[in-house]
Order: sequence, then structure tokens, then C-alpha cells
Amino acid sequence: EAYATLGNLLSDSNRFDEAEAAFQQAIELSPNYATAWHWYSLHLTNNFPLRVNEAIDLAEKAAELDPRSSIISNWLGSVYWRRGLFSVAERQYKKLIELDPDFSQGYRSLAGMSISSLGQFQQALVYALKVKELDPGNIVSLIILLQIYLELDDLAAAESIREQMQE
Repeated sequence: EAYATLGNLLSDSNRFDEAEAAFQQAIELSPNYATAWHWYSLHLTNNFPLRVNEAIDLAEKAAELDPRSSIISNWLGSVYWRRGLFSVAERQYKKLIELDPDFSQGYRSLAGMSISSLGQFQQALVYALKVKELDPGNIVSLIILLQIYLELDDLAAAESIREQMQE
């Protein structure tokens, strides 16, 4: 755990080679520690976008080690999305929602992907409304809803969301 945490700190300090060595040390010392695999995947994705396939492998290993972790499952969907594997990402998010139907981030990720990568605003609205139900005060969720309503040209609904954001 200490080496995985050190990897995060070094990554945040732009000391990328040292961060990678720390993540590798964490995995060597505790190969079943899913969080180390997850955070190493985050590090690669955030700092080395051309290493997305490695990041996917690491995220898949994390999910294999901890298949009930909602955070790891959501991250796996996100790396698939970033790789342009939209149908694979969608299946991953839906699998997450099936395992943890109250985890709002799974719906939020589906809404975001539906908007930005698929242009499916009606479907995004369904997901975004579910997020609002599960996490009503979340400003990111309200921003997503506002964007959807503007895309759907529902100005009254958009104004209502704007007012909620203002509150």
C-alpha cells in the first residue's frame, strides 16, 4: 500500500519514472493488491496516453483481483471508453450497474459517454436522471443534465437545472 501511495504522490509531482518504479514495486511486493494495479493504470492513462493498451491490461487485472469494486469497475469502463471501445465500455458500465445499482458514477459515466462519444442524448438523459435521483446535489451531474437539455432544445428544463445549480 505504501509503494502504491508513493506512486500516486510521485505521479502527481510529475516524477513519472519514479512513480512507475513505485507502482511496479507495489505489485511485486503484493501482486494481489488490486488498488496498485488500478492506480498504475490511472498513472499511465493520465500521463502516457499512447500506453492506453497497457493501462487497459492493468485495469483488467485490477478488476480480476477485485471484481466487486465499483471504483475499479468504473475505471475499467473508462479506459475502454478512452480507447474508443464504446460497446465494450458500455457493457462494462452496465455490468457495474447490475452489481451496484446505487453507484451513481456508473450512470454518470454512461451519460457522459452517450453525450460526448455517441451523440445519444435521449439515452444520456435516462442515465443522467438516474444519477440525479441517486446523488441529487452533485454539481457535475447537474452540469451533465444542463448540457443534455440544451442539446435536446428543452430550454425550460435547462433553466430549471440552472436554477438548481444556482441554489
